[in-house]
Amino acid sequence: MVTGQSTSPDAAPPVTQCDLQINYISVTKPESSPGAADGQISVNATSSYLPIMYSLDNVNFQTSNIFAGLHGGAYTVYCTDANTLGCLTSSTVTVPITQNLLVSDPSVTVGTNTSRWNAAFNPIVFTYQRKDFEVTSVIVDTATGYARVNVNADLSAIQAAITANQNAISTAALNGVTLLNYQNIYVYLNAGTYNGVYTVLSADGSSIVINTVYNGTSVGFININTLRPYYQIATHITYVDPLTNIISTITSINRPNNQGIVKADISNFLQSLLQAKDSNDYTQLNYRDTNLSASYTIQYAEQYDDYQNPGTTITSPYIAISAPYYVTYTARQIQSKNGGSMADYIPFPAPSTPAKWITDFAEPAFTNGYPFDMSFIYSETLAGQQLYYNIILQDINRNPLPGSNETSYLLNDDGSWLLNQDASKLIIAAQNLVTTPITAQTGLNRVNIHLDLPLNVYYFTISLYYNDANGNEFVPLFLFHKFVNYRVQVAFVLKGGCALIGKYA
Repeated sequence: MVTGQSTSPDAAPPVTQCDLQINYISVTKPESSPGAADGQISVNATSSYLPIMYSLDNVNFQTSNIFAGLHGGAYTVYCTDANTLGCLTSSTVTVPITQNLLVSDPSVTVGTNTSRWNAAFNPIVFTYQRKDFEVTSVIVDTATGYARVNVNADLSAIQAAITANQNAISTAALNGVTLLNYQNIYVYLNAGTYNGVYTVLSADGSSIVINTVYNGTSVGFININTLRPYYQIATHITYVDPLTNIISTITSINRPNNQGIVKADISNFLQSLLQAKDSNDYTQLNYRDTNLSASYTIQYAEQYDDYQNPGTTITSPYIAISAPYYVTYTARQIQSKNGGSMADYIPFPAPSTPAKWITDFAEPAFTNGYPFDMSFIYSETLAGQQLYYNIILQDINRNPLPGSNETSYLLNDDGSWLLNQDASKLIIAAQNLVTTPITAQTGLNRVNIHLDLPLNVYYFTISLYYNDANGNEFVPLFLFHKFVNYRVQVAFVLKGGCALIGKYA
């Protein structure tokens, strides 16, 4: 028989007050991409009056503390308990969209058009912002006057680490030893006026006190290496191997700075996809040079060690950037308006300003019988458009010669044959029927100029066009390029397929 223990049930808690509270809300899964609706949160709440009910609209309540299938954005979580006083508490949380980690990419927007083409020999950088946890508010810590930061995360591990440090310091002091090799816990905070790296002075389950005086409330985000050690961003680059013609992937791993900024410069790798090799035999009117341009796609994910299971790496779901990127075997000057972007050379439908030719001479020279080509970028925005180039022959005074307007058809991105006036077939490249995320038809193209000019032709101009929506008007894509026709010359063919003509002295 057990003695000294009451067999009566515990008394019910008093009903004169509410002790229901939401301790913290964890975002267990951000929305993987806009519209994916796969975000998830977990609510940690306590009360003496169970059960606790949970809701996102204060109308429909559930017993589970987990909400799934969420879009990115702000939510208010409501909780009630069994207290007859009708206790209700609420707290806000923001479900982030993982794609928001991408701060900038190598694309450049000109007007309403976006160019994703870059020069391979300039930096090609994807920049990410690390954002570990949401800061819901900042309040004053009444005991110290410092700022207490409320975080939507379980901070018990930080609390345990600080307690361990304090115990070690106390034990050492009892033995007459001053402990110097303990490590403070640092966090990066980006929340209004609180912006920088701070030392954590104390912590509880859902908040920390940092070493700065309270300066008003704010919201934002916080990065905590203690909870996400060895943080890095993995950038997957998917491309077509130029040697095997097989779709391959390589990963670039990059670590953040103290502010959580991660920069991935992938230009060195992209240079390996290109080569200064001229494979043009000058038999095609329009030649797609796969040595001088390539396309690739990007996916990225967060990676960090599991602090509860050392040696185990946690990888978030990879987020794909839907649009492909392109690189050309070129270099841009440092002072160029758009840096390493090829935006000035990208043709867009109905352009306000025609694009520039890649082959750029003030007044290139041409000689009958010698190969000559003009390089241009056929961008993805022109898919399905029928391209033309137009040549106008001129006399010694640069006046158009009678009947000199000559039009030739070039290419179509849907793989259909386009016919010249003599019904000959013109196609930019062999078709690849394999479904692939790499755009197969776009790239750097070279218009081969095959002309047998009569003696009265001293100059000519060449420009590229496409039909407008009505199919009966020309819309210029590229700036006019003026040629001078020399009689006695020798041709020097440069790497990259650009021909430079030099005249005998």
